[in-house]
Amino acid sequence: MQNRISKTFVQSNFTEIVNQVYSEKKQIILTEKGIEVAAIVPIALLKMLKSIEPEPEVKKMDNSKKIQQIKQYKKGYRKYPENKDYIDSWQNAAFDSFSNGEW
Repeated sequence: MQNRISKTFVQSNFTEIVNQVYSEKKQIILTEKGIEVAAIVPIALLKMLKSIEPEPEVKKMDNSKKIQQIKQYKKGYRKYPENKDYIDSWQNAAFDSFSNGEW
């Protein structure tokens, strides 16, 4: 359940709002002049969201790292590189080609 509450109201009722989020698992959206600016959510939800977020090193992986992983695979490694959950579709196609002996 989500509730929209103004920042001003939150400032004067912070303890009560935190207790509601904790005990009732509410999600509070903070607004300022009618615009959504932030949220107060249960810690379990925050942890779940962080667990599905790609790791920073995966976000920053550049093409040279991807090419290096493909070259390693081509040289005889028969496993996907680390972080296989984040492999691009073009990498999957390259891995399939390598395993079929096309390269």
